[in-house]
Amino acid sequence: MTSFLRTLLGEQRRPWLILAALCIALGVLVVIGADRYASHQADAALLARLRAAANLQVSALTSALDKQRAVRFVIARDADVITTLAAPDDAALGRLNEKLETLNAGAGANVIYIINTDGIAVASSNFREEKSFVGNDYNFRAYFNDAMSTGTGQLFALGSVSRQPGLYIAERIVGPDGPLGVAVVKLEFDAFETMWGAEASDTYVMDSRGVVILSSVGPWQFYVQRALSPGETATLRDSLQFGEAPLIPLPVTVNGQAGTGDLVAITLPGARRDVEAIRTAADVPGTDWTLFAFSPVAETRATAISSARAVGLLSLLVVATGAALLLGYLQRNRQAQARMQAESARLELAVAARTRDLVQALDDRQQAEAKAGRLRDDLAQSNRLAVLGQIAAGVAHEINQPLGAIRAYAENGRVLADKRDMAAVDTNLGSITALTERIAAITEQFRTFARKGGTSVEPVDLVEAVDAALAMLRHRLARNGVEVLFNPSDRPVPVLADRIGLEQIIVNLVQNAIEALAETPQPVIEIDLARTAGMAALTVSDNGPGIPPGILEKMFVPFNTNKPKGLGLGLVISQELATKFSGTLSADAPLLGGASFTLSLPVAP
Repeated sequence: MTSFLRTLLGEQRRPWLILAALCIALGVLVVIGADRYASHQADAALLARLRAAANLQVSALTSALDKQRAVRFVIARDADVITTLAAPDDAALGRLNEKLETLNAGAGANVIYIINTDGIAVASSNFREEKSFVGNDYNFRAYFNDAMSTGTGQLFALGSVSRQPGLYIAERIVGPDGPLGVAVVKLEFDAFETMWGAEASDTYVMDSRGVVILSSVGPWQFYVQRALSPGETATLRDSLQFGEAPLIPLPVTVNGQAGTGDLVAITLPGARRDVEAIRTAADVPGTDWTLFAFSPVAETRATAISSARAVGLLSLLVVATGAALLLGYLQRNRQAQARMQAESARLELAVAARTRDLVQALDDRQQAEAKAGRLRDDLAQSNRLAVLGQIAAGVAHEINQPLGAIRAYAENGRVLADKRDMAAVDTNLGSITALTERIAAITEQFRTFARKGGTSVEPVDLVEAVDAALAMLRHRLARNGVEVLFNPSDRPVPVLADRIGLEQIIVNLVQNAIEALAETPQPVIEIDLARTAGMAALTVSDNGPGIPPGILEKMFVPFNTNKPKGLGLGLVISQELATKFSGTLSADAPLLGGASFTLSLPVAP
């Protein structure tokens, strides 16, 4: 018997060792997988932000260029300009100078000037300044020759008088007897470069020859995309377009692709080592320019990896806990069977040895039956613990929502810290502390359920519960562009419930609505309150694709879900909580589309 028990105990240790080894291996795989997935997701999110920023910057540039082209067009056709060029005299040129000065102040350009057919500037908006353009020869400029020959010209170059880089937009002026000269508008981009430098990402613009003409990184202006040959360098120098600019290669190396963008290594001014970044490009309409926006990936990836690891390891912990409970149940069952077999054998030997003592034998049998009954009660308790193991699988689903809010607050806090808005940072930290307390409350609720099997019910304001749930999800709602319509006429609406449980139900319903609206162009969630006889009804509706056929009748069945990453427990837990509050939770698929969930709870006296 002793040998048998030792063998049995040795066999019981082996499954636990195997389970521990399996959990360690899965933990390593979860960390590796979470790192890869989180890095990919972080890169995709960063690239999307960069593309949006680049498109906005291109739109701003295009708007500024179109405005100055319109100014050029109007000046080239102005009657005073044509009349003065046709018969120039000092008085007429003086009036033209003043007119250009007034136009320039309203147009927002840097300089507007008129060049005659000989290439000499005869009037300019800066005629009062020491470095006036009046009298300068621009016959060598490509934009002047292009405008005289084709009608229009455009060139980004370093000013020959001002030594300030800018875009020269030119148009031919034609009188009754033919060409009279060229109208030129010069636009400088200092304001754009300053604005780009204040943003989270950096920006630079490159022309078709690979020369950086605009940049939020100051030293990069007039760098080139690649090393130039002596002949190419000489050609650019002879054009006088970039003066004595260094024309050295841009410190950007493309290492691979990140979605539709480039994964690049960049050496920023003053940095000791290269920075890995994601870069995207966008063409600037009406020019031969390409705008590039880039941003480092290290910080974004680190934040995403940290969150992904936490979620992955927490999910693994839940699964491991369930597996441990099941293994413990199976082993206890096996031990009970072994003890029962040993007891039965002992009783048979006792009966055979003591057949003459029938009374004693009957007494021994009664004791054995009583012990077997206690063993059956132990097995029933073990079965209840196994059911609790299934309930524990919902912990990951319930905790995942506060963790997402914590991550959003943390990311926002980092941005606010960079801006030194410490009051807002302190507010975010307070929100994070409240959410961690909420996670503790959720886990304590499951532990309490295992120990006591009940939920306390007390008067709770339904409106405050909705406000609290929306506050926790406000970052998710904003990120997904979801409009929430909630303006209760009754305040407060007291119902009989548990505050944490009630907020869990509302968060689950709003969270499900957000996920259902992922592909909806103008997502809207509507929350309505209504009172009936002794009951308060909270309805959460959305304008999403609705509930697929065949899902509605299984909506509250455990582990039944149509979401790729769902566990199918959120609505089940919500319905169970509603039942414990003496209420109901139901789902409906309106004829006009979308989905609707109604929570009914008794009104507090």
